[in-house]
Amino acid sequence: MDSGFEGIATGIALSDSMHLKLRKVEELNDALYDITVPPECMVDFMSSAIASDLSFTCSSEDSDPDRVRELLSGGEPDDGVLSRVVSLRFSKIKPFPWSVDTLSGMHCRLTKGRPGYDPGRVRNSPYIASEPLFEVPDAMQPYAEVSLNNMIRTLNESAYHPFISVSLFWNGLELLQPYQGDNRMFHGEVMLAALAAWNCRGMARTALGKHFVRASRPMECARREFLESGNPNLLASVTVDCMIAALQEALAELRPLDVTRNVDGLTATILRRSRMTPSFVMADVHDWVGDISDQAFRSRISTLTELGVLEKVGNTRGSKYRYVDPFAEVRRINGWDRKLTAEDDLHMKRIHNPGR
Repeated sequence: MDSGFEGIATGIALSDSMHLKLRKVEELNDALYDITVPPECMVDFMSSAIASDLSFTCSSEDSDPDRVRELLSGGEPDDGVLSRVVSLRFSKIKPFPWSVDTLSGMHCRLTKGRPGYDPGRVRNSPYIASEPLFEVPDAMQPYAEVSLNNMIRTLNESAYHPFISVSLFWNGLELLQPYQGDNRMFHGEVMLAALAAWNCRGMARTALGKHFVRASRPMECARREFLESGNPNLLASVTVDCMIAALQEALAELRPLDVTRNVDGLTATILRRSRMTPSFVMADVHDWVGDISDQAFRSRISTLTELGVLEKVGNTRGSKYRYVDPFAEVRRINGWDRKLTAEDDLHMKRIHNPGR
């Protein structure tokens, strides 16, 4: 490991147990992303999830769910940590390939003006920590940028499952600490940004950072094993376990609120397809479900508009309908320009060919 983390992924051996975990995390991610709840409920849920995350990775004053709710509803941003995190999460997806500049841009965005940081600058000297958890090998210390490039290459080029690659990348950041300061929050946001770039959208609905902190002891053991032997398998396994726990927790809270639990199959199909298009009319529904009468169409649409998940656009006979995005305003404020298309469905089906 004399040049850093260039071989972090070469020792991965996908056991039967890991294959099962990866299949499970795929299914849970898809299930969580597929859930539709009334907009107010989703804003409340995400406010609590983001605040919970930050309570474990930042100071308590940076984790006010009421302020997160205000920001998610399109409230005026400020220069605080909450505004920065919300802004990053609801801005444009950062497609692969990534570079050091990609990470430095995110680091600067989250830490500029905050004491104890050198925003966006990869350190070129040993990391300074009051209570270091690990003695990272000396060979990694003066060459943070070299090691960081090696880790990014693993993220960009790895042939492994994205959840494996992202797990190794996140652990590499935690071990190497390429930027000065307490960057637990930054590393977590980078991980979510990487998963978003693969369109693993379900994970964005979890309080993932909380589960990483709760698993600090097994995570520490896994990292020590990697540093001592170069074996990354336990790192990947423990990290994926945390993802599974986070997804299960979010599903347990959101499933009872899922509007598709109390509607018929035709209505659920209309709703699901509405999430994949900017707007639609009755003719589009014919393409989705086959022949449907005007009365059946109006009945299903009425149900979904009453639930608050669809809205009518215009008042003429040719009126259109569209899915209500709970975060439309905060996305607009932060420059989210991705249009909904038929490919904005459950992307895990294309996870092994993410189209980078």
